[in-house]
Amino acid sequence: MGGGFPIVPRMSYTSINGTKLFYTIVGQGEPCLVMHGSLGMDHTLVHPGLDRLGEIFQLVYYDHRCNGRSGRSPIETLTWEQLAHDAEGLRRHLDFGKISIATHSLGAFVALEYALRYPQWIDRLILIGAVPAFDYFPEVIANMKERGASDEVVALLDFSQVTSDEVCKEQFHRLAPLYFHRPTNGLIEQALGRVQFCIEACRVMPSLIATYTLEPRLKDICVPTLVLAGADDFVTPVSQVVRLRDGIPNATMAVFEQSGHLPYLEEPDEFFRVVREWIGKHP
Repeated sequence: MGGGFPIVPRMSYTSINGTKLFYTIVGQGEPCLVMHGSLGMDHTLVHPGLDRLGEIFQLVYYDHRCNGRSGRSPIETLTWEQLAHDAEGLRRHLDFGKISIATHSLGAFVALEYALRYPQWIDRLILIGAVPAFDYFPEVIANMKERGASDEVVALLDFSQVTSDEVCKEQFHRLAPLYFHRPTNGLIEQALGRVQFCIEACRVMPSLIATYTLEPRLKDICVPTLVLAGADDFVTPVSQVVRLRDGIPNATMAVFEQSGHLPYLEEPDEFFRVVREWIGKHP
């Protein structure tokens, strides 16, 4: 694929809903907000990993409030609903009309909440390694054990007791090999090497996902949706990702057989081929 988009991202900050949001723009074309997943991390989980979509979209990567380079507003403002309102504020700030949204993992909660609250502004959804609820932890633990994880490593999934940004970073790095079909130091560095970790967001993540579910509301999402899954994903396994495909009326699903939680890093050529083909069918 050619390099038909700017090599140097355009970075900026804006004040939205009582906080400061960091964002960076890559590419040209119709706008697409790119929402990162795991709370306590940042947009570098998906940037530059998704940059090849900049040949189609103007990609706006940003850090959620209380995450990454964005402002540290009171942690009680870190809710799925508020994050959806922040995304709308960013859309307005950038003077966009309708947008697409691409998101990974936990970012799907924000993307789906946005699609439900602001349906008039959404064109398409691209959901990577995503589920409508995290209500299947026994399956996650079983998947970890299958991969040889010790009880000590399994316990690292609980971020509620982390004591510093550095401890948060260490926990994610120890868990990182589990997120890949064939983990390498290079892949782990691509995923985590530039992340700015945030202890406060890490700590509240377990409580935020404990009872949150969008499954009953999926039927109200009417835009074309692409659901992408890794066949070897322990944390959002295909068995759970299909709940999105089955719940969203206009959803298409693709599974990457040689990938874990980050197929855009493990099978990039096939990943971008699938996404481009789908976009061609949903102009």
